[in-house]
Amino acid sequence: MTIDQPGIVDHLLVLLLSVALPVGGWFSIRRLRRRLLQGIPYTTRADDYRNNILVMWGVTGLLVIAWLAYDRDWRLLGVAWPGGSWGGILAAGVITGGLVALDLYFYRQVQRSEAAARQLLERTAQFTMLLPHTRRELRWFYGLSVSAGITEEVLYRGFLIAYLGAYVSLPVAVVVSTVIFAGAHSYQGAAGTLRTFLVGLALAFAYVISGSLLFPVIAHALVDLISGRMLFKVIRRLPVAATARDAC
Repeated sequence: MTIDQPGIVDHLLVLLLSVALPVGGWFSIRRLRRRLLQGIPYTTRADDYRNNILVMWGVTGLLVIAWLAYDRDWRLLGVAWPGGSWGGILAAGVITGGLVALDLYFYRQVQRSEAAARQLLERTAQFTMLLPHTRRELRWFYGLSVSAGITEEVLYRGFLIAYLGAYVSLPVAVVVSTVIFAGAHSYQGAAGTLRTFLVGLALAFAYVISGSLLFPVIAHALVDLISGRMLFKVIRRLPVAATARDAC
C-alpha cells in the first residue's frame, strides 16, 4: 500500500489533486455565484456534470498510464479483491452498509417530513444551485455519482495513501489524504466539508482493513446517488432553492 520511489508524475498528480483541482473548482463556483447575483440563470448543470465526469476520468487515466509506465502492482492502488482477515472484510462491509443505511434513513425522513426537507435545503443552501433541478440533470448526476465513486476512491484513497505512505506512517497518510479529499469538497461549506471528512475517514478505514477499494467504491457511489436523488426530490417538492445571495 506504499509506493517505494514516487516519480515526477506522482508528484504532479498530487499537486493536481491537492492544489490545481480545488483552486480551479473554487474559482469556477465563485464565478457561478457572481453570475447568479447578476440575475443570469444557471442552465448548464448537465453540461457541467458531463465536463466533471470527463475531468475525473481524464485524471484517473493519467494515473493508469503512470502505473503502467512504472510497472507497479495494481494492488498498491487497491485494485484487488478484498483480502486479509475475515474480520476486516466483515468490518469493511459493515461500514459500507452503515453509510448507505444512514443515507437511506435520511432519505426516508425527508420524504416523510416537510420540516426535515426544509432543514435539508437550509443546510445545503451554499451549493443548492449545483444540484440537479430537472430529470435530465438528474440522469447526468447519476453518471457523475458513479464516476466519482470509482475515480475519487482510486485517486484520493488508493493513490494518495500509497504516495503519502512513502513519507509518513499509514495513519498519517490516511488523515492527510482525507483532508485533501475534504478540501476538494469545501464548496459545501464548513458543515459539508466536515461531513465529507468523516465519511472519507470511514471509507479510508474500510479500504485499509480490506486491502481493496471495492467497499469504498460501492459506498461512495451509492451515497452520492441517494443524496442526489433525495435533494432533487426536495427541490422539486419545495422549489425554494438557494438564491444567489444565500449561496454566497
